Amino acid sequence: MIGHRRGWVTTAAAHGLAALMGAGRLGVDAAFLSPVFATGSHPGASALGPVRLARLVRKSPCAVYALGGIDCRTAARLQRSGVCGVAAIGAVAEAGPLSDRPPGVV
Repeated sequence: MIGHRRGWVTTAAAHGLAALMGAGRLGVDAAFLSPVFATGSHPGASALGPVRLARLVRKSPCAVYALGGIDCRTAARLQRSGVCGVAAIGAVAEAGPLSDRPPGVV
């Protein structure tokens, strides 16, 4: 069991069911499951897709965040998948610095 600290959220990285089950045994709060869609950061990696993602989420002992190839368009495809949220790297990096955005827009 991973030691919990008050006010901290513990997460794990997962690429399939075995890793999700391991994350559950560790007692983490959530897992980042990837890659959900094709992503430039891992070219050639086999993407899970929305259907397989939803199956894995239903079997997961912990909350799941979708990661990999996430942008506004692909995130919309996950609305009924059961994920607790999405995480993005490329889409956020390509959006430019926060200082260039209007107040209230993240």
